[in-house]
Amino acid sequence: FEDTLRAYKVLVDARDRGLTRAIGVSNFNASLLRALLDAVAAPSLGKAGEKPAVVQNSFSIAGHPAAHDGVGNACLEGSRLYGSTDETLDLAQREGIVFQAYSPLGGVSNVDVLGRREVRRIAEKYGRTPAQIGMRWLVQRRVGAVSATANW
Repeated sequence: FEDTLRAYKVLVDARDRGLTRAIGVSNFNASLLRALLDAVAAPSLGKAGEKPAVVQNSFSIAGHPAAHDGVGNACLEGSRLYGSTDETLDLAQREGIVFQAYSPLGGVSNVDVLGRREVRRIAEKYGRTPAQIGMRWLVQRRVGAVSATANW
């Protein structure tokens, strides 16, 4: 964690020199985000004592770490290691940090959001596309999205 904190201090310095407007972190789970927030709040850090503006994690309706339809196990994308949990989302939102989902429709995250049975069933029920269901799910949770494509 010391390397992460050193890197974070360098980012704060770059921001203070006008090289960037905001600082974010990626793939931080709740415990790592909490550790960073505790560290930046320490008086010994001086100018580094500011929390990140955004935490960007893999997060999608199909990769959400909960059993789907009451059957089966949580999806692999929902691993606590990469911050894809409600606990991480709740912490970020409580702290005023934007939670942003990358690849929320699949693509580079290797999660088949658009083909997921449960997502397709909900889309059919409401007369929407699976993509609309996936994006609405994020909006209802106040999660920003950075979509990506595997088609280069």
